[in-house]
Amino acid sequence: TAEHAGATLRKIHQHATAVDPEAGETFRAETDALLLWVHNALVWTSLRAWDAYGPALTPAEQDQYVVEQRIAAGLIAVPLDRVPSTRAD
Repeated sequence: TAEHAGATLRKIHQHATAVDPEAGETFRAETDALLLWVHNALVWTSLRAWDAYGPALTPAEQDQYVVEQRIAAGLIAVPLDRVPSTRAD
């Protein structure tokens, strides 16, 4: 199921583009840099939410969450050699 969801999202990314209205630059959702940025933003936001609202996670639990999210990153073709392995990363 997870692999199917990842494949579906990759297909969506292939067609998703945006144009900066001021610079005219086109952005494609399937680029490594953008996929990595979105992945990291989602993981960072989740960790910040736990810090602010709970439940409190230990540093080891936070690092484990980051490691587990690497699986999700791989499913949508984020280059794993660039995906953090700890919260500090």
